[in-house]
Amino acid sequence: MIPAGLSKTSALTRTAGMAAVAVSLSVLLYPDTAVAVTAGADVDARIVNLAVPTLNDIQELNFGAIIAGPAGTVEVSTAGAGTPTGVNLVPSSGLQQGVMRIVGNPAAVVDISLTAPSYVVSNGTATMNVNAFDLGNGAGNAHAVTIGGTNAVDVNVGATLNVNAAQPTGTYTGAFTMNADYQ
Repeated sequence: MIPAGLSKTSALTRTAGMAAVAVSLSVLLYPDTAVAVTAGADVDARIVNLAVPTLNDIQELNFGAIIAGPAGTVEVSTAGAGTPTGVNLVPSSGLQQGVMRIVGNPAAVVDISLTAPSYVVSNGTATMNVNAFDLGNGAGNAHAVTIGGTNAVDVNVGATLNVNAAQPTGTYTGAFTMNADYQ
């Protein structure tokens, strides 16, 4: 049996918040005549402070327990469904999608991404590759999400675990890094 879990926030990256500057320009124009005219321009600027988006690990991505044998994969969807190919899953062994909560300004659009397309889970020197991440909006490791009126949005995370033939038994753990930054 190979229970394998993948922790999301051990290597969490927090990106700095940005200050947005909104500038409005109003110009008073007069008709073109032979008479001398003046034009005035006012410039207004204001600084808007956005709370730095934060990431919170709500639920670990877990591939459950796998019966050792041939090579194969276990895909965990963003809904928590597991699809084994070439390997056997132990029923009710903790398989679940990951959930990351992004907290920030309501209605703000946040770009989320992973720092790499694949990560490794390990048990001593034995390793397995985790790839094909889905950040809740379809396959891929970069998307934009909008923070809700509660100042938070949850992002479900799915991925695929690649099991090698005759993979050594044990508990495999690892981490992946997610970034969040205002657009």
